[in-house]
Amino acid sequence: MLEIKAATDKHFEDIVALNEVEVEYTSPMDRERIEYLHSVSSNHWVVESNQGVVGFLLVMDHESKYKNDNYAWFQALYDQFLYIDRIVIAKDYFGQRLGSRLYQRLISEARSRGIDNLVCEYNSEPMNWASKKFHDSFGFVAVGEQTSSTGKKTSMQHLDLRVT
Repeated sequence: MLEIKAATDKHFEDIVALNEVEVEYTSPMDRERIEYLHSVSSNHWVVESNQGVVGFLLVMDHESKYKNDNYAWFQALYDQFLYIDRIVIAKDYFGQRLGSRLYQRLISEARSRGIDNLVCEYNSEPMNWASKKFHDSFGFVAVGEQTSSTGKKTSMQHLDLRVT
């Protein structure tokens, strides 16, 4: 049985391990980092199986004290938003629509709070094709591009909930 629930510190070890497997698409995270990210998040959910955490979604809203260049980029563009910092699903669970279930829950949360903008980014150079396809399926559109300190290019994405 798979269950979506609020992340707590008891999930942090599994989240760090899951993130490490996909670190080329996210960014490094250790125990200290997940504690910080959790503390500034507005929504932090895990998908839990009887084997532990098999996915997670970490989101900050427009009022967060998050220190991050991409978050700041969106903060300059939108008055209110939910910023998807990262979503990770274990490879063994691909194709089970867990990412979609997490996003659908986030969209419901945004609407209940009167927030019209969901934002995120994914690697565009090199292209993260799986993320592009996933975000395209929800109707996200590119609104800009950033280059990180490591030289990776990211596509800055926006979903306007007023039109979906």
